[in-house]
Amino acid sequence: MSCVFVGVGQCGNQINCALWKLLEPYLGNLNICNGDGKFPAVNIDSERKVIKNLWHQFGNRYIKNNLITGIKGCGSNWAIGYYGNKDSCEDSLLSRTVDAIRREIERCSSFSGMIIIHSLAGGTGSGLGSLLHQMLKDEYPMNYILSCVIAPHDSGESPLQNYNSALCLSSIHDNTDGILLFKNDEVLQKSQPRKQEQKSDTLVPVSVSVEHCNQYIARCLADLILPTDSVSGNSSRCAGLGLEAWELVRSVAPMPATKFIHATHMSCSSQKVEKNAVKVANHQHVDDQCTNIAGLFIVRGNVPAFPVESLIKRLKFVSWNPFPVDLWSAKVNPLGPGKLVSLAAATNCSAVVPFLERTTTKARVMFDAKAYLHWYMKHGCTNDDFLQAFTNMDTMTSSYIDAIR
Repeated sequence: MSCVFVGVGQCGNQINCALWKLLEPYLGNLNICNGDGKFPAVNIDSERKVIKNLWHQFGNRYIKNNLITGIKGCGSNWAIGYYGNKDSCEDSLLSRTVDAIRREIERCSSFSGMIIIHSLAGGTGSGLGSLLHQMLKDEYPMNYILSCVIAPHDSGESPLQNYNSALCLSSIHDNTDGILLFKNDEVLQKSQPRKQEQKSDTLVPVSVSVEHCNQYIARCLADLILPTDSVSGNSSRCAGLGLEAWELVRSVAPMPATKFIHATHMSCSSQKVEKNAVKVANHQHVDDQCTNIAGLFIVRGNVPAFPVESLIKRLKFVSWNPFPVDLWSAKVNPLGPGKLVSLAAATNCSAVVPFLERTTTKARVMFDAKAYLHWYMKHGCTNDDFLQAFTNMDTMTSSYIDAIR
């Protein structure tokens, strides 16, 4: 095993649950559990409901001490999650989490890094997630940290979401090697299930739930990190989680200043892989095609070889990157369904710029109006925390604008 999964907060643990639900039927072939059959995972939340559900769902697949809960929630407040968990005593939420991660790392046969799953809007996911990134980077400076972050809906889930998102992104950006960004509005659209109308071949959308969104994110994550022939050299059986997650970071986010990765997934027939590869990786700013810094395509299933040059020509890439596209393949599609090919794309592109600008602008307007600031100040937050966050967000945006010129 090369990595440990860390679920933080309600959102992070729900996605972690969806990931294990997806992989559990195939554990015999995937071999992703440790020698004792336990998941290589640590799950933490300031409330007990979701963690309790994980234990009921998977039972002995978890080491019980790796399921860590607090007494009360963080009220969707970054300051409570960040400053309220800095207690260094042995019984604190942070100390128990760091100890559990250390024990899990010691159980790995060839540890390379951690995948931390959390939201940007929630108090635990954003606040405790920020603190945890800092602690783990200090503790394991030579190992990778890949953050899987879930951004809230633009229309609003919480009045504090833009504060939390800006403060969290500002904090984790310097303490992670790559940020897998899933925006709820996009996930909602792409995870829309469809059914066939009676007496016609037309596919019509049906109602979508949070569970559908979690399943889509879990599938994207699985397709990116499960072993491939190209990286791990597995021809028929997967042998645990290899180096795919860290090769993903090196391939798609090679520069520290531009590390946001957009992941998408779809299933298709083998004859339509090349056509759909362009479709699944194409992001747009309104009517304009996004500029890609780098891209990775992962194809699982029996597919004829095709050159990456065709993808480079049909997508928009920066001129300064001589090798902008990487292509991985695996003869076996372990997650099915049937004879369909699994196609995943990870792109580092300018699609993140509008999100960063929008989040910063909304948070700055609220800050200038002093809206809700007292909720943060009473838990230890200062004006400098916000001003530093705005500066860091502006720097992230400028880095992308400079990179795609």
